[in-house]
Amino acid sequence: MITGKRKFWESHVAAQRRSGLSQAKYCEAQGLSHSSLGYWVTKLNRDTGAGGDGRFLPVKLSAEPIEIVVGCAIVRAPAGADSAEIRRIVEALSC
Repeated sequence: MITGKRKFWESHVAAQRRSGLSQAKYCEAQGLSHSSLGYWVTKLNRDTGAGGDGRFLPVKLSAEPIEIVVGCAIVRAPAGADSAEIRRIVEALSC
């Protein structure tokens, strides 16, 4: 059962992602609690699986190093890096 509270936060999480604003700036503009938005981002990602909104796509790693840009951070991984570890790093930076 989806509650009104969940729908409220789902819409704000989606709007924040579309806005291009950081979570902090979005919350300031909308009069929302930054910690509450962060909680719901994490909860919704966990409930729906890897990013649930299609942010995480399957990739085939090659023998070349990879570079992933997450907001203002850049994650560089050597060829053969553990994909589960890369995913954990990217998810941590996505909050």
